[in-house]
Order: sequence, then C-alpha cells, then structure tokens
Amino acid sequence: MNFQERTNSRIIAMMALYAYEINKESDLEKTINVVKANYNLNLRDQDEEIKYDEKFLKEITLGTIDKINYLDYVISLVLEKYTIDALSCVDRNILRLGAYEIIYMHNPKQVVINEFVNVAKVYSEIEGFNASKFDNAILDKIANGNFKEE
Repeated sequence: MNFQERTNSRIIAMMALYAYEINKESDLEKTINVVKANYNLNLRDQDEEIKYDEKFLKEITLGTIDKINYLDYVISLVLEKYTIDALSCVDRNILRLGAYEIIYMHNPKQVVINEFVNVAKVYSEIEGFNASKFDNAILDKIANGNFKEE
C-alpha cells in the first residue's frame, strides 16, 4: 500500500460518511461501494483506475460510525465557539475520521492531521472561512489531548 492509496481511502471515507449522514437509513457498505464507483469515474486519470486500500477504507469508515458518539463528544470538548451540529457536514466528517485515526488507530498524528487538512482544502474551503485551518486546529487539540479509546 502506498501513500496515495491511503489518501484516496480517506477521501472516499469522508464522502461515504457524508452520504450516510444525509441518509442514515442507507446501508453503509452499499454507500461505500457507490462512492468508490463515483469517485473512480470522476477522478479517473487517462483510463487508469484510482487506487485505494479497501481494508483501511472500511476500517476507518465503519470504525468511525461505530464510535461516532464518543468521537462527537471528543470533538465537542475542543470546539470553543461552535457546536458539532453547527459545523458543515464535510468538516464534521473530516474531524470524525481524523479523531478516529488519532484515538483508535494510533497512526502518526501529524500525518493524519496533514492528510485531513488537505482533504478540507479541496472539499471544504469556502470564501470567508478557512476550513482547513479550523480543522487543523481542532485535530491538533485532539492529538495533543489526553483522549483514550472508549
């Protein structure tokens, strides 16, 4: 597995959680498959398949859903002027995935933060609000906090 496969897996996971949050009655596994297919169609580079790590993708997506209440609690603890519900759906799920990796997978904190900051730059930046800096600050607080596996 290479770095780009993990990056693609994180993007697909964020998109799947976004779609799942909009329709919680959907089957998460099917949602992941639909997102993978659409992601591949939209980002195909000269007839080359987009590569991702299936095991990692499912682990972070299903794990985040499994621990979503605790993750939302942790995120809420470090939000200062906002509530988790006030965040955009994209940022909420970027933070959930990042927090899941930091707390449960023990992946290198700075790598996880950088990856999700880059995802925010592409999928969450809006005029007047620098989402990537906001997400960076929240994930950094989580990484430096004393949050343990639930």
